[in-house]
Amino acid sequence: MQTCLTVNGNEYTPAFDIGMFDCSPNSYWGYILQSLSFALRILFVYVIITGLFELATSIMSTYHINNLFLFHAHFFIEFLAISAIFFFSYDSVFWRGVVGVFLVFFVIFSLLDQFYFDAWDPFKANERYAEGLMVIILCVGYYISLLRRPIHRYLERQPMFWLASGWIIYFAGTLYLFLFSKELLAMNRFHFWQIHAILNIGLNIIYVISFVKGRRL
Repeated sequence: MQTCLTVNGNEYTPAFDIGMFDCSPNSYWGYILQSLSFALRILFVYVIITGLFELATSIMSTYHINNLFLFHAHFFIEFLAISAIFFFSYDSVFWRGVVGVFLVFFVIFSLLDQFYFDAWDPFKANERYAEGLMVIILCVGYYISLLRRPIHRYLERQPMFWLASGWIIYFAGTLYLFLFSKELLAMNRFHFWQIHAILNIGLNIIYVISFVKGRRL
């Protein structure tokens, strides 16, 4: 079933089928979803939401509509999804507590950043920087838990190992870009952001590998 969007009085028909997001048990996506662990189901839903965000931002950009608020909203959705995945993957009560503390801190920091620290900066690089640091810490915590409890014989078969590795590479690689985003944008050195695009493609490949490794066939 095709859908038609109206933006500023203009009709736009996106080139995708609404049925592709049907997650009922009898559908293809429903079958895939049921074959995944709970943590990977969270990732699956996050990927679908991200795809819809990308579609919405592309449409709004085409019609010159400010879509920066979607970029900010995605920060929260992304960090919430990653935190939930780590929470249900940790065996340690301590690290689950760290996830909860990070969530509360991120919300408070984002509010302070919105109204006090960086209210003049629409890009909100500080939030991204804080998110990157906390995700890296959670990834390190996952590696520590693996070392303390070596219960997996083949780590390359564990989807969570792939996810943690993908996240630590992605967020470590983009910390520099977001930390110095104001300076880079002021110099109009947009080619620096090609690094982010490459890392993002790599992370999406990691997501696919995680889904393949995590399917319970």
